[in-house]
Amino acid sequence: MLMQLALDLDMEVHQMDVKTAYLNAPVDCELYIEQPEGFVKHSESGEMLVCKLNKSLYGLKQSGRNWNHMLHTFLTSKGITQLVSDPCVYIKKQNGKKTILLIWVDDIIIASNSTPSLKQVKDDLSCKFKMKDLGILSWFLGINFTFTGNTITMDQIRYIERILIRFKMEGCKPRVTPSELGVNKASAGNSDEPADLKLYQEIVGSLIYVMTSTRPDLSFIVTKLSQHMSNPSNVHLCMAKHVLRYLKGTIDNKLTFKKSKEGLSMHGYCDADWGSSEDRKSITGYVFKLSKDGPAISWKSRKQPTVALSTCEAEYMALAAAVQEAKFLRQLLGEFLSIFILEPTIIHCDNQSAIFLAKNPAQNQRSKHIDIRYHFIRTEIQSRTVDVKYVPSEENLSDLFTKPVTRLKVVLLQRRQYNPFFSHDRQLLAYVYVPIVQRECTNFVNYWNSHRIRAQDKLEIPTGIPNHMFAFPENYGATNESIDLSDDDIQDVAEVSGVMDEEHIVNFIDPDTKQQCVGLIPNPEKIEAKNAIEAYRFLKQNIPDPPGT
Repeated sequence: MLMQLALDLDMEVHQMDVKTAYLNAPVDCELYIEQPEGFVKHSESGEMLVCKLNKSLYGLKQSGRNWNHMLHTFLTSKGITQLVSDPCVYIKKQNGKKTILLIWVDDIIIASNSTPSLKQVKDDLSCKFKMKDLGILSWFLGINFTFTGNTITMDQIRYIERILIRFKMEGCKPRVTPSELGVNKASAGNSDEPADLKLYQEIVGSLIYVMTSTRPDLSFIVTKLSQHMSNPSNVHLCMAKHVLRYLKGTIDNKLTFKKSKEGLSMHGYCDADWGSSEDRKSITGYVFKLSKDGPAISWKSRKQPTVALSTCEAEYMALAAAVQEAKFLRQLLGEFLSIFILEPTIIHCDNQSAIFLAKNPAQNQRSKHIDIRYHFIRTEIQSRTVDVKYVPSEENLSDLFTKPVTRLKVVLLQRRQYNPFFSHDRQLLAYVYVPIVQRECTNFVNYWNSHRIRAQDKLEIPTGIPNHMFAFPENYGATNESIDLSDDDIQDVAEVSGVMDEEHIVNFIDPDTKQQCVGLIPNPEKIEAKNAIEAYRFLKQNIPDPPGT
């Protein structure tokens, strides 16, 4: 959220580090320790002496709290106010200018839309503590920040490289999805071969940090893996290594923040996967954005605490979790901007029954048992804190947080959700569109040849040119026949139809199927192509082959 605000409020973002932070704070009670080795002294009577602590030594259980209390006292004495919604964030308002401090123990991010105010805060801190001024924010808690004009990117490329080397996966074959489609069944299966417990916990622990910081696309699978931390099997270890392979193939992915074109307008999406866990509990997922063209600022995937008896109940419970997060984000944003937010936060849900239940306090046989705590949704809707709107399932951006999805959906949801979710237009084309063009052109040639009775009607493929580079959409019009596609094929062709001109491989398909493809995705790219051959050549000239092809 701070990065998006920094762009929209024209803030400079710097960072500082407090040297030996804990040693600045006095102890809050009498504490004695043994003398350090090499400096032992005895009393005149020969008794062993002890040292009395004056400062909060590293290793004491209360040292962190003492340092935090001292820093808080100092900041408030300088007119800097602690936020109610987040005690680790402070703000100073002066003459219409804002300076925001984000505290992580001894690491401090300072953002301000006033250079004099920024300098004043840094000078005050330097006068009180031994500080290291690191200048413009660039590396913070394993996250790399890059400022380019009106864009800020966040990535963990170096961190991911380190964990790949640590677990000897730097030379692994990349994967294009965070998990296999059958991950729920595989996770539920019993294995007689337990995995190396320490190795598994180290891998999953590393993945958790990546997921919570910059990689929302890992949320579902990392949450699933975290449920087996005490007794993992080799199946679970293989699943964890699959995620590392996915990180290997998507290591350059970045969260990209841009100055919002239509102003700040927080909205969210929520979803649930009913009864998909081995204990039949459902999975909740939600994601929030601060602007229409911005990336995610908050996300979550977690197992629901109780078993839901219907899809409506599961979606209703997921909606409650999203409303909770929306309330917190509204409070935080309101304190940042020093305003009271009047407009309700829109939360998109793909279940009409759950929306009806939230907006109409009615009771029936199938919903009367729902725990009263979930009905606070109705109060928040009535008070205009939130509003719930329907969104089709294929456009629900939180779908990625509740279940394993196909390669196409992973890439496209990433792109739709997060402006793009990552900066990977070339990856989008390499992993999605080229394989579709290859397969569909091949399918067309094979279909044509298998349905031609006379030899002279068969398509002759020039020597050395593979089928996928030789397709004839213009010849199809003379046959008045159509190609039957499965639902998955229809979706695949719909994806590719978003990037090609009207004359492309969709010409192979009958009008009814074409109609199903209309409007499924926006046009991420425009390719001037009269037919599939030109489209394919365009792709091949502009992007590399997908790994493994």
